[in-house]
Amino acid sequence: REIIHFLEEHSDITAVFTLTEETARMTYTALQTLGRAVPEDVEMITFDDPDFIDIPRILQNEGQLGKAAVELLLAQITGSAIQEEKIVIPVEWKVNDSNK
Repeated sequence: REIIHFLEEHSDITAVFTLTEETARMTYTALQTLGRAVPEDVEMITFDDPDFIDIPRILQNEGQLGKAAVELLLAQITGSAIQEEKIVIPVEWKVNDSNK
């Protein structure tokens, strides 16, 4: 209901970026309820993989992300010298056929 209310209050929105599968599902349903089609009326992109929705998504390598986080945490706990560095974990852009 809150998402529907937000979308009604901001009817000029043409794109939505969601961070979770649950938020993507709720937003998609809210848009349908309001008669707004995805992607014709509103573009959607999400991080998670809500496989029932045919929207583009950014797939993260959660295993590699977790490993890097644990390594940094362990180094901090053990007092090891931590060099400031930029850690890049590749992502995958996934688009279903109807979104090409």
